[in-house]
Amino acid sequence: MDIKNVTSVIRNEISKEEFLQKNAIQSEQVPEIFSSALTNAYNNHDWQLVEYSLIFSFVYGIYPKQSGNILCKLILEDWHYQHENIALNLKEQKNPATVNCLFEAAQKKFEYLDYDDTFQLANKCISALGAIRDNIAIEKLNLLMKSKNKIIAEYATNEIERKWGL
Repeated sequence: MDIKNVTSVIRNEISKEEFLQKNAIQSEQVPEIFSSALTNAYNNHDWQLVEYSLIFSFVYGIYPKQSGNILCKLILEDWHYQHENIALNLKEQKNPATVNCLFEAAQKKFEYLDYDDTFQLANKCISALGAIRDNIAIEKLNLLMKSKNKIIAEYATNEIERKWGL
């Protein structure tokens, strides 16, 4: 199965069901295929497979917590361009095991994002931390509120105020 063919679903060439049928995939296998594809992408530094795997996840609306570990590894790597989409996926997971990588990614600077003076990766990571809503996530948001980067500090402050009124 070539996960890259998932773009045919986006282009409305085939339905989501047809894609699964054509590739002999049972719907309950979708989360494992996603996690497996991410692991393969990570091991081979395949930036395209990272992208297609995330498309696959978004098309099928699957955000399996078992993929949190590999997504955490990927969000800190600099050989692909899907950091913001990974943060969005992690936000959907609401997985407390991902708090530390989201905190770290919120503070990372990737060369390809140098143009972005609004720090949208940080914003998405902060939003994902807010979605987790546990004490460790709140602690990390409090630390981000003290960031030397005023924009990041403001995002964290807004997230805490929006979610908890603190």
